[in-house]
Amino acid sequence: MRLKRKKINRILQPMIILLLVITSGEANVVVADFVVQPSTAPCGIIFQFDGGLSSATPDHTIIAYEWNFDYDGITFDVQATGVVVEHSYSRMNVIGSGEGITIIPYTVALRVRDDSNPAETDIATGNATLSFTNSLPIADAGGPYYSTIQY
Repeated sequence: MRLKRKKINRILQPMIILLLVITSGEANVVVADFVVQPSTAPCGIIFQFDGGLSSATPDHTIIAYEWNFDYDGITFDVQATGVVVEHSYSRMNVIGSGEGITIIPYTVALRVRDDSNPAETDIATGNATLSFTNSLPIADAGGPYYSTIQY
């Protein structure tokens, strides 16, 4: 069978496909990140936590920095807010007893939230480790000192 030229042209005509892609805009990403100084210290020393490394997409701003200094990985207890915060630990986090004591670092968590609607959040974790460190006594020679002498 022989096709006429008109039918061949119609069969071979290029097809135009219109593909419509709908997007909701740029994906919003907020990333929590922080540093701690010092990373290891004896009890009572103040740790400084700086969440300034956290970021959001260029069209959004981080509006909340929330800190949990003993994060269990499940429940987030807000214990401080702000980009830079300080915290000290009064006791070591240990397991065991006697010679079998193991020092466990405290898990610190930073949760950041941005200004998008609904808000995007992210949590970063890090460690603050307390160490056994002998401290030198501090003498105060400024007086005055009083004493009672009994005869």
